[in-house]
Amino acid sequence: MSAIDTIELLARSEHRVRILDLLCENGTLEKHVLGDRIDASRTTIGRNLDALEEQGWVSRTNGTCTITRQGELVAEAFADLVSEVELTDKLRSFMRWVPDDTLDLDLSLLAESKITLAQPGDPYAMINKQVQLIKETEWYRVVLPFTGLHATEAANEQIVGNGAEGELVVEPDIAELYCSAQEYADLWGEMEATGRLELFAYDGTLPYSLGVFDDTVQIVVAEDDEPRALLETTNETVREWALEQYRRYKRHADGFSVS
Repeated sequence: MSAIDTIELLARSEHRVRILDLLCENGTLEKHVLGDRIDASRTTIGRNLDALEEQGWVSRTNGTCTITRQGELVAEAFADLVSEVELTDKLRSFMRWVPDDTLDLDLSLLAESKITLAQPGDPYAMINKQVQLIKETEWYRVVLPFTGLHATEAANEQIVGNGAEGELVVEPDIAELYCSAQEYADLWGEMEATGRLELFAYDGTLPYSLGVFDDTVQIVVAEDDEPRALLETTNETVREWALEQYRRYKRHADGFSVS
């Protein structure tokens, strides 16, 4: 059998996977114990044990089933494969909008992340989630290729009204908007006046919105400045990565003022 055939032999039967998992956990089990823990007939269990034994993954002696070292390796590798596929499925709706080669991060670190998408009945789900986090944040660092008045109002409320502190790195057209559009200029001007806000213009294109809000990281990916997916995580390694990304963009940005 080829490697693909061998994988298929295991993947097409949840009972075989379950048997290997149970034997991995316990090393050795009586056949009747397997029957008690698996929702299948004795005939089905016996037939699947035959297949596993034929592959050298399980050995049987007088009704006792023992996993072999080869079986342990296969079970561990298969579990890793399942985890990778599950992670890929989870991240698909987010990663499809990430520009190629711009997310230099071990994706396994995002296994516990939460993804929010615009929904037919809730088109502002991402915006609402981001605004809510801003309203709860005391310290933030954000890289911003697009903007919105609702989030700006929330930032103003936190910095002016609640003593929060922040820094933003934005694209040049966003910097121009903040300075020229009165509704933005008034809000950012008030924030600047507190001494707790710094603004920087990055001379280039930013691939996505990346923000560190206290202990939480948010990444918002967009298409033509239209947000498509928001990913949120509290993974500390991802937070360290996000802060380094922020510092990298800031090093290539110039400070500016809206006043």
